[in-house]
Amino acid sequence: MTKRHTTSAARRKAAKAIAITAFYAACILLGVFIGKHVAGGTPGGFAALILHLLGGLGLLMAAIIVQIIIHECGHLVAGLVAGWRLVALRIFGLMLVRRGRQFVLASSHIPGTGGQCLMSPPDRPAAQCRLTLYNAGGFAANLITAAASLAVLLLAGRQMGFAGQTFTLSMAVSGAFLFIQNGVPLVLAGIPNDAMNIRYLRRDPAEADALLAMMRANAMMQDGIRLKDMPDSLFAGAQADGRQRGPISSSLDIMLLCRAIDMHDFTLAGRLADDISSRNDGTLPAIYDGEVGRERLFLALIARRPHDEIERLYDKKLRSYVKTMSSWQLSSVRLLYALALLHDGDTEAAHRLRTRFDKMAAGYFSPADAESERELVACIDAVAATPSAE
Repeated sequence: MTKRHTTSAARRKAAKAIAITAFYAACILLGVFIGKHVAGGTPGGFAALILHLLGGLGLLMAAIIVQIIIHECGHLVAGLVAGWRLVALRIFGLMLVRRGRQFVLASSHIPGTGGQCLMSPPDRPAAQCRLTLYNAGGFAANLITAAASLAVLLLAGRQMGFAGQTFTLSMAVSGAFLFIQNGVPLVLAGIPNDAMNIRYLRRDPAEADALLAMMRANAMMQDGIRLKDMPDSLFAGAQADGRQRGPISSSLDIMLLCRAIDMHDFTLAGRLADDISSRNDGTLPAIYDGEVGRERLFLALIARRPHDEIERLYDKKLRSYVKTMSSWQLSSVRLLYALALLHDGDTEAAHRLRTRFDKMAAGYFSPADAESERELVACIDAVAATPSAE
């Protein structure tokens, strides 16, 4: 590992430590506040303290949910100011998705994230799309509401009851925590946060072009356009040269890999997967490793590669990733189906997974993805119906 990568890893660990420390400090602050409130005259002794602590915890959780909504709405407002169009807004597992001129409710989840605001940028060069504004909108909204809550508490706290004081303090604390979590460059659960994205965008103009291409592709998918039907020009920046790619550009490369799979050009997909893996020096977010590893394993399964090669590819790290993502990601369920049918020969497990796949596909947040995944499942069935050469 180079000195630059070592320094970068140290900074990420330090920033993560700051965020964790801030969270625990916030919980201690809230506990001290509640303890003083009870000690200051609330009758009931220890029982009252426990009830107040439980109530305070509930209000803190409510404040965190409100701040997550504020964070995503901050992205939305910043994007609208910059001339962007809303594609989807997700809070935890509930997603509001634009389909044509209408909005519909769907379910989706990305482990490690509380929400997501997907928008379609205007048809302008990256320098005119105000990417920093869009990325900073979320944590800026958290900081503003945290400061406003603290001001209200200081100016009018004496006129509030226990619930009002606790919720206002919780809004200030959770807002400050989310500001640190998203405003300090971090890679959390394998995903770069907003401040880290801003750093990538400023460091390399190619990252900005890649981000715009991905967001435009996501918008087209919500309009029902599959990756295979999108224009080649949209992916012109993917794997444009042999240099080390940043995480955003690498994510675009993975989208190109998924496009090749959607086209059923499995030979091209294999070359793209090998190329992405060969250029990964260990500094890219873990979620990208998982995506590439999943598709490499899928390609090996439908190519009827030897069992020992399948076992080598399906290592402990990939098993954990696929298990986690299969709770919401259709492509991971498709992989589990392929494993059960083509590798394990377990028709009962395959039947259960196929039922699960069909149910998930029927209400999937991206109809274009669902259509593509159904075709890939049909490919798995076709391979299973062909006698193996082994």
